Parts: sequence; structure tokens; C-alpha cells
Amino acid sequence: MVGPMSNYASPPQLVENVPYTNLEEMQAFARRWRDEHRGQWFTTGKLSGFCLLMKRAVYEAIGGLDEQFGLGFFDDDLAERARRAGFELAVAHDLFVHHFGSRTFTGAGIDAEKLLSENGRKFAVKWGTPAGNGRAVAIEPWIGQERRKARQDQPRMNAGMLRSETRSWPPVGTKPTLQFQPLTLQETPRRCRGQQTA
Repeated sequence: MVGPMSNYASPPQLVENVPYTNLEEMQAFARRWRDEHRGQWFTTGKLSGFCLLMKRAVYEAIGGLDEQFGLGFFDDDLAERARRAGFELAVAHDLFVHHFGSRTFTGAGIDAEKLLSENGRKFAVKWGTPAGNGRAVAIEPWIGQERRKARQDQPRMNAGMLRSETRSWPPVGTKPTLQFQPLTLQETPRRCRGQQTA
């Protein structure tokens, strides 16, 4: 499975402090990001579920989404099943996808923090891991230039932030190490492959 980099995703997919304030600037930023990181990718233990690429063979091997999770933690569960089935998870470092963030939670009036906490406990029970085994990450939804100016005096941390847990990036007390490899589009039924370029 493969996911992109984004302004609104758990690490290591998170591009912090994106410089754009409107969608036109975002498109220019995404082009620059692609050009600066062309061919780079890395493996990870978790992928954010807002945007995933998965081969049919992976889907057929691990099954679909576990409906007990509904919103939140379905991606953690999907990643866990993929890893246990011998597949690797990769981040296409040269691909940036803008994510408005938390629109489903907000639009449906869902208490995201409460739901993610409940689903975190379900995940822990299903996989035999301690509850709260991850590191909470607060990510603020992108709001664009006009609304950002109106909110300049408000604190950056607010209740509308998404809390997500990451399980393997980086382990507590360590620094992340990225090893980039060019991505090839070869048929690779069970592994992501990269070829070194001279």
C-alpha cells in the first residue's frame, strides 16, 4: 500500500507549516514538492487513510475495511493486516496531496477525540496491544487565507484538531531516519521495490 505526503496526515506523511494560503498557491507548492522530491519514497509502519493506493491482490489477501471501526482507526487496522500478511507500506515522498481535514467528523457533528479514543481501545483489543500505544498528534485543518487572518488572535491549538495515533514513527526517544529510494512501477506482488540511480 502507498500513501502521499500531505498537510493533514499523521507523521511521517505530514508536511508541516505548508506555505500556501489558497488553492492556486497549493497547486504551485505541490508541483515544486514533486520536482524537489522526484522518485523518493520510504517505508513506514502506518499510512493515513485519507488517500491510499492498494493493488487488488493486497485487498484480496487482507480483506476490506473492518466495519467495527467506522471512522477512525480503519487505516491503522488495514496497515496492521497488510504488514502481518507480509506487505510493506510506503510513502510516495514525491507526491503531495492537499487534505482539508476533519470535514467528515465536523460535518456529521462527531466528537473526533472521543471516537478515536474508543476506536483506539477496539484496536488494542483486536491486536493485543496496550491501549494508547501510540503518540497523539494534533493536526489543524487547513482553513485558507481569509479565515486564517480572522483567527490570528486565537490560540493555534483548539478543540477542532484531529487527534490521531501513530504507532511506529518515530519510536519514542529516537530520531527519524529516512532512506529515500527511487520508486519503480514494476509488478511487485508482495514488496515495494526501489532501484538505485547513479
